[in-house]
Amino acid sequence: MRVTFDFRSRITVTLPGTYVGSVCGLCGNFDGKVKGEMMLRNGTVTDDPVKFGESWQVARTPGCSHVCQGRCPKCDIVAVRRYGSKEFCGKIRSPQGPFRECLSRINPTQYFDDCMYDSCLYKGHHTVLCESLAAYAAVCQDMGVHIAPWRNRTFCREY
Repeated sequence: MRVTFDFRSRITVTLPGTYVGSVCGLCGNFDGKVKGEMMLRNGTVTDDPVKFGESWQVARTPGCSHVCQGRCPKCDIVAVRRYGSKEFCGKIRSPQGPFRECLSRINPTQYFDDCMYDSCLYKGHHTVLCESLAAYAAVCQDMGVHIAPWRNRTFCREY
């Protein structure tokens, strides 16, 4: 088993083929079928990532919550339009964008929603946007999908 972390936001767990179909949990069941990757601890499948994470939680941490509590970020309509545009999070689901070949393979909705949430929370901070785009790019590339160039000297340079 190999575990890697990019010291920003991505953790990768690599198992040898001898583990196919022998594992379960947050990393999926490693059976080669996407359908069962979000299987809850009780054996049912969900498409809700919060419910999925909660089902595999081993202990409660005081003060931690799976949902926003207190002063939650709210985007006004101007910010929603800006962050949802093709210049920001909208790149993720744009049919003409750099991820166009991935849209039919990896559902972009959760990645777009996460990008919008984080962009609202951090008021459009450039690094947050780049992290969100990089997360979708990585999962697409992991599935062997070609991603058109989306980084350049002035936008999301490698840091």
